Amino acid sequence: MLDSQRDALPDALPGQEWERRKEALEPFEARIGQEGTWWQRAYNSADPNGLACVAALGEPYVFAPPNTTPPAGITIAELVEIARAALTVPEPKIELNPDARSYVNLPTWVWLSGIGETTRSVTATLPGVMSATVTATLEDIRIDAGTTADRAEVKEECGPGGKPYAKGAAFTCGVRYLRASVDQPRDAYVLTVTSVWPIEIEDDVVPFAYDPVEVGVTRDVPVGEVQSTVRKTG
Repeated sequence: MLDSQRDALPDALPGQEWERRKEALEPFEARIGQEGTWWQRAYNSADPNGLACVAALGEPYVFAPPNTTPPAGITIAELVEIARAALTVPEPKIELNPDARSYVNLPTWVWLSGIGETTRSVTATLPGVMSATVTATLEDIRIDAGTTADRAEVKEECGPGGKPYAKGAAFTCGVRYLRASVDQPRDAYVLTVTSVWPIEIEDDVVPFAYDPVEVGVTRDVPVGEVQSTVRKTG
């Protein structure tokens, strides 16, 4: 390419202009045979100060070795930040059994619906240069019964999305309320379930980690008490 550009210079150019154009090719000539990418400085043409700003940066073209970016260019760490900012996880819905109302000492099974895929990924890319992928995977849920331990027993062996009710199955994910909710606002306990999504950065391309994404949802759980009458006979 350099030879063709040099050959394309008109012989009739004034000497000063000829020298100026030859000088412009020298940075490219110095990189012949080296692997890397040429970058062109860019600016916002709508900004009246944009052209002056880019001119003050010096040469309009900058060479960068493979998997790197030029000074003031986007770095791999910044690509990771862009991917993380775009990563979202769903807000699920709490499912219960029994559904409408629970009772004292009755197991209330808890699970989540509306999650879809339990792995969510976003990749930020500079085409042909580098990319960064950030992935969140649903790992567990946390249950807050909405009251103190003397009024509710919480079981949290839930797995990624909780455990739907299954006849004969062990009760390992949910709440067993020990007292009725009649003394609570709206006559119900406010149950909170938080989904926990740890984040991984593909290939550990940057030396830092993100906290898990946590999404909490709530639901009122009215809890009644079954009254029984004991009669003495005989």
